[in-house]
Amino acid sequence: NSFCTLLAAMLRRTAVVRRVDRNYARGRYESNKYLIRGQKYPALVSYHQLPWMVVAPHSSRFHETVGEHYAAVLDLAAKAPVPGLALEAHPAVPSERHLHLLPGTVYALPLDAASTPIEEWAPFGWDGTDVSDDTNKTAFYGLPHRDTARVLRVVEFMSPDLRLCCNAVAFSRPHAPIAPTSTLRRLGDVAETRGRFVVFQFYRPNRAPSELLKPLERFYVHKPDLSDIAGLEGNWRPKTEADAAAQKKSGKAGPMAFKPPVNYGYSLPEIQAELPGDAFGRRDIPWGTWM
Repeated sequence: NSFCTLLAAMLRRTAVVRRVDRNYARGRYESNKYLIRGQKYPALVSYHQLPWMVVAPHSSRFHETVGEHYAAVLDLAAKAPVPGLALEAHPAVPSERHLHLLPGTVYALPLDAASTPIEEWAPFGWDGTDVSDDTNKTAFYGLPHRDTARVLRVVEFMSPDLRLCCNAVAFSRPHAPIAPTSTLRRLGDVAETRGRFVVFQFYRPNRAPSELLKPLERFYVHKPDLSDIAGLEGNWRPKTEADAAAQKKSGKAGPMAFKPPVNYGYSLPEIQAELPGDAFGRRDIPWGTWM
């Protein structure tokens, strides 16, 4: 009786192992094949935020994205009063509202950050890292450093819950000509800081470059300069047709080669023109929103 029980247990174990091996060969145990973090079948697949189109926090690409816009904002602040840019102190925002109110906030404070410890002027007591010696990051602030004010310090702050970042760039007293009513004149008139100031920018990590630039672009109005065209008003007449040489040259050129549209899909939806929301084929390669 005991021998029969042992034999049945061995046969049962062999059958289970064979079934597991067969399932493994069919790919049923390839969990997380595409490195999907979280649950295996998420309710919402974000296909409009691509990992290579997102700026990592505290990376050199972040400073590359915002560097030239700092120069544009400071150039405007040296010529005109910019509302909402210069503040007297950090805004009083409770910690439970940081995630809702701080992203996209940009302001400048009269601070002597070069000779003051980071802990004394850190926003909301956050931890900061001085990256002034990292030329891969500070190189992108060469335009404001040359044209408006020297860059003294670049500090990267991170909130305690790691969900918010802050970029702080400390500048010296401006060496560019400043208008009497400009914002930089208001910051430079503070005697305690010797004209030095710091520009703070709060942002959420791992976001698209457009989200990082919108807070900086809202300070200046984008209007084309038509002064060069206005000078041609009296001695220029538009052409109604191209000259014979241009027509002859364009006649030799063949049709342009077909350029297929760019898509970031990795499976059948773009090939078969499926609608977002349809799940087909393998269950672990959905596309779009599906339930």
